[in-house]
Amino acid sequence: MKHTPGPWEVEPLGREIRGADGGPVCWTAGGSAWAGTYGSGSRSVQQALADSHLIAAAPELADAAEQIMAADSAIAQGAQGADRYWDEAMAVLATALAKARGET
Repeated sequence: MKHTPGPWEVEPLGREIRGADGGPVCWTAGGSAWAGTYGSGSRSVQQALADSHLIAAAPELADAAEQIMAADSAIAQGAQGADRYWDEAMAVLATALAKARGET
């Protein structure tokens, strides 16, 4: 199952994240650090699970994006061994994407 289509937006008070269709994707409860994904209404339980996998992979996806940008910069500057940085960044991205898809 695929996650809720983006872009996703944080509502002004920061209590919900809403999908492109305006429907809620996830929320926080009572000002605590707890959050959950919606599996009712416009979202199926399977889609909520896919959203959970994507959210859990977000830090790794952000790290991969940072590594890709650094590798691209190294390549643009002609740094020695820059291709190796690119290969490493792609490996980090592949792992993060597998996590986001719920494959790991």
